[in-house]
Amino acid sequence: MNNKNKNLNKLIISCKSLKEKLPKLLNLLSEILTKQILNNPKIIKQLLADEISSYESSFVSSGHHLLGVR
Repeated sequence: MNNKNKNLNKLIISCKSLKEKLPKLLNLLSEILTKQILNNPKIIKQLLADEISSYESSFVSSGHHLLGVR
């Protein structure tokens, strides 16, 4: 197999819902993924920027915690 130049794309979605609201959640996710996000690059860019900012913030917070423990 020569798959060196192939990319593997992933989309990970995390949600929480009460059991009785699960159908509504799934319908909402379906609508978001098929109608809004995938057709609008600005939304995708903003979501990715928010996620990166969240990771950076937790990274800085972890560093401060580590220094406080020392």
